[in-house]
Amino acid sequence: MKELFSIVEVDLKPQYREVYLEAARAMIDAHRADPGLIAQAIHVSPTDPGHCIITIAWRDAHALKAHCDSQSLKTFLKETAPFVARPSIMRTYSIEKEQTLL
Repeated sequence: MKELFSIVEVDLKPQYREVYLEAARAMIDAHRADPGLIAQAIHVSPTDPGHCIITIAWRDAHALKAHCDSQSLKTFLKETAPFVARPSIMRTYSIEKEQTLL
């Protein structure tokens, strides 16, 4: 099975930035022990404070599907929808090859 790496781009309404970030960090913390989740983090753009990137590494497609199907993710997306300026974009990539960096 191939590991997967997802990148989610989120553009926030300025007045809801802090509320969204707090909810997103809580969601990330709540899912840290999920089976198949390797790593997850949220990054805020240094040039556009309303633009966030969420990065997630998965053991395999089953782990990603379980997360996407989880009630907690569905609830998070519903509750934070008013904070988002436009639909978020998620791109998922298959990790074909590892390289060691010096």
